[in-house]
Amino acid sequence: MQQLKTLARIPRPLGRGGCHYYSKTRIIFSTNTPVAAIKSSFSKYSDYGIPIFEEEKFYRLPDKKLSLDKIFLDSLDCLTSIRRKVLCALFFLKHKKKLLNLDHPEIKKIQEILKGKSISNYPSFEEIKEKADIYDIKI
Repeated sequence: MQQLKTLARIPRPLGRGGCHYYSKTRIIFSTNTPVAAIKSSFSKYSDYGIPIFEEEKFYRLPDKKLSLDKIFLDSLDCLTSIRRKVLCALFFLKHKKKLLNLDHPEIKKIQEILKGKSISNYPSFEEIKEKADIYDIKI
């Protein structure tokens, strides 16, 4: 499989990164070393109105043009911290009309939190609202 051959050429170690998601159709990984793959996930948020700073860059294989929904879905498969969960919630809020019909268990959790529900290991509504105010995103 070409994707695995490309992933095998990535310099080791990946630094703070690693493989976040793997399937027959896509691989999502991160590294702080530039690689020949298309940026995705949090590394594309600035292009969609949510400027953030991440030392590690997120990439996707196969290398092809990505839509807003694919970038968001890639993010949902890289949720390793509360901070990243907040960023996903902000991205969802900013682009809600385009992302509302996606089916992913993390979206359901984001929607529940936005209704005021408390979910273990997830940011509170107040945390999301505070960051949304900073980014001028309406809840």
